[in-house]
Amino acid sequence: MKLSLLLCFFVSQEMVSIRGDCPLPPHPSFGWWSTWNNKTEGMTVSERTILKINCNDNYILDGCTIVACLNGKWIPNIGKCLRTCPSIPSTATMTVKCTVKNKEMVNCTDALEGTIAQFKCASYYEDSRVSRPKAICVDGKWSESVPDCRPVCGKLRSKRNPTLIVGGKVARKRYFPWQAALYHARNLKFLCGGSLLNERIILTAAHCITDEDGNLLPKEFYLVAVGKHFRKYSDSRDSAHTQRSQIHRMFVPDEYEGDTQNYLADIAILVTVKTFTFSARVQPVCVDWTRNYEHEILNPHGRRKGFVAGWGYTVETGKVSDVLQQLRVPSVPQQRCKSDLPVDYRKYLTHDKLCAGYLNHGSSVCNGDSGGGLVFKYSNRFFVAGVVSLAPVAKTAEGGCDSQQYGLYTVVYKYSDNFILRYLVRFKPIQHDQATRVP
Repeated sequence: MKLSLLLCFFVSQEMVSIRGDCPLPPHPSFGWWSTWNNKTEGMTVSERTILKINCNDNYILDGCTIVACLNGKWIPNIGKCLRTCPSIPSTATMTVKCTVKNKEMVNCTDALEGTIAQFKCASYYEDSRVSRPKAICVDGKWSESVPDCRPVCGKLRSKRNPTLIVGGKVARKRYFPWQAALYHARNLKFLCGGSLLNERIILTAAHCITDEDGNLLPKEFYLVAVGKHFRKYSDSRDSAHTQRSQIHRMFVPDEYEGDTQNYLADIAILVTVKTFTFSARVQPVCVDWTRNYEHEILNPHGRRKGFVAGWGYTVETGKVSDVLQQLRVPSVPQQRCKSDLPVDYRKYLTHDKLCAGYLNHGSSVCNGDSGGGLVFKYSNRFFVAGVVSLAPVAKTAEGGCDSQQYGLYTVVYKYSDNFILRYLVRFKPIQHDQATRVP
């Protein structure tokens, strides 16, 4: 459609042997010209005067960038400024392909009237809106907004429902793709679980990364891994699926003070150095930002059962699980939970805790499950509603967790807007990951 700058300049230089002044042309609509080699005085300019043609923002020139005065005429003719739609670049999560008159463009810049843009989200991402996958350039605007390709959250690839952890069952390998594992960086000892919220953010319990008074420990103490089914940090059976990272930043709510405040606000955010890549084994869990399901989740009379997973003890006195375990638990009314809990444990049932599990059932969250997510299924997706916080100690010589009691979970809704969302917005995924390789 438009000639290159080099070609236009070549034509003008070839014809400078012909002489004759030229009247100054009107400026193109939605653009302007300026002289390249001579000053303009009056209504005409001398032979060999060159004009450089420019268009306003959001317009593109249909013609040559330069024209020359030759033999009393402007050669070639001054082109027109045509309106364009805003450029749409492809990203790591979305590919855009533009065509005009059935011809594919090299990219989607300088799209003219009638250009069609077709969008496609990357694997494990989806358009969060209900919209058409195509847009057309009309009057300088795209008929549809650019897709908001966000991670697919809370979906399981297996068709069977999970049936978790003392008294639980082994989780299938593609269940709980949001499950994260926190390790000690020095000895690679497993510490806690967590839930992946996006490519860099992991939700866990505050007591997993703080001292007894609620002070953050150094981030260098920790490593995190996702895509794991087996507990051991470097288990070869996980090697094809596991992704690992050091910790960039760690955050707990201001009100968290550990046991001093009865583990109120026992929730934490980990920001990883590495940007994780989503796969069948690594995907985020959903957060109910619109609070559509809050009443049902927090209403124990709705008889909803949630799921929790972890690598904690499978027996009260200390045998840890080699593979990810899963447990299905009902939420319990607050008053009933309070009356059933041991007297010396009731103080930990703070206003931000959800009580879930069974009484005298032999199944419960246990040591090592801390930080994992309690998830509920709605609209064929899993939403994280709680973070494993505490469980009563068994009245045995060995101690350990009491598998006959309920577990206490920090309610995610209490911290979704004023804590979690703050860091999701602040720490975006890094498109070109330059993170140092983690052993």
